[in-house]
Amino acid sequence: MNLTERLGRLAIKPVATGVLALSVVFGVGAIPAAAAATGTVGAHAPAEVDCNLLVGNGMLVHFPDMWAVPVYRPGVAVIGPSHVQWVAYQATLLKWDASRSIWAAARPGRWISTQVPDDSNGVSGANSYYEFDGSRWQPAASGATEFRNLPSGFYKVSVSYHWYEDALVTQPGSDVLISPDYTVSYAFSLAQQPYCTY
Repeated sequence: MNLTERLGRLAIKPVATGVLALSVVFGVGAIPAAAAATGTVGAHAPAEVDCNLLVGNGMLVHFPDMWAVPVYRPGVAVIGPSHVQWVAYQATLLKWDASRSIWAAARPGRWISTQVPDDSNGVSGANSYYEFDGSRWQPAASGATEFRNLPSGFYKVSVSYHWYEDALVTQPGSDVLISPDYTVSYAFSLAQQPYCTY
């Protein structure tokens, strides 16, 4: 069974809709600081971004902390996760445009999807990841997004989050967050800065 069959035929539509919505929101204008969550979403946090782990000028965006929407069942005691849900994220590279004084969308990454619980107890982190190549879902080597060979400039990352509807959660959800911290690795230490510089 492939991922499209697992998620259902409608699974592609929310991702495609999300891409369309992002291109309308991000277009050629300014990037908003963050969008308010819509629909039903689980707990989530901005993605971690490494500025210099890749050879050359490249950014590595890690799969963000994203949890399934909790499902409460009155009168039922649940130990461990109460719900496992398909989720996806898409990182979009932002570049500082000094002439307009804005962070402008420079390059979108692919949508990456996996199943997550609503509780971190017992989670090994050994998820199977899939990426959407514009027409179908296919296995991905990891949940990370790489932006390589970047020209000189200042960069940030905006991350779009998506929670798919399922039998327990009947409304999909989405959110957009801009990562606030970017990690630079030195020989014996790490430093946080507000963007990556090349």
